[in-house]
Amino acid sequence: MAETSIRDRAGDFASGVKEKAQDVAAGASTMVDKTKRTAQEWASAASETVGQTKEKVQEVAATVAETAENFSQEMAGMIRRYPLQSMLIVLGIGVLLGQFVRPSRAFGPEG
Repeated sequence: MAETSIRDRAGDFASGVKEKAQDVAAGASTMVDKTKRTAQEWASAASETVGQTKEKVQEVAATVAETAENFSQEMAGMIRRYPLQSMLIVLGIGVLLGQFVRPSRAFGPEG
């Protein structure tokens, strides 16, 4: 009788361990599924953000290109209307840039 009681207890213990192992496995599977769903949601959100950013960059680039084209056309019109003044302005800008670019002569011609 004692032998049967020990076997029953051992069997019950083994069944309990088996159930706990199954519970742990089920819990781990649930956790993996939740993690996978969360990762997919984050990837989807990131993809959506990248798409929106791409669209915004394209809009800004189109606006900049249009503005540059308009500026270029306006400058061409001004140069055609005022050719002498335009040349004098460009000459003045060139002289100023030359003053900034060339080395300083504060210590005399030898440098």
